[in-house]
Amino acid sequence: GPAKKWEEVLLSLGVPGSEPGIDGEEIAPQAKENVATP
Repeated sequence: GPAKKWEEVLLSLGVPGSEPGIDGEEIAPQAKENVATP
């Protein structure tokens, strides 16, 4: 569900370099935009 999705996103943002760089770089900007928007 959404909770698991966010958990994966937060893990990607919290541990850069642990995951493939492409995923981290592509997810991070989108996640920040989503978080900034209520």
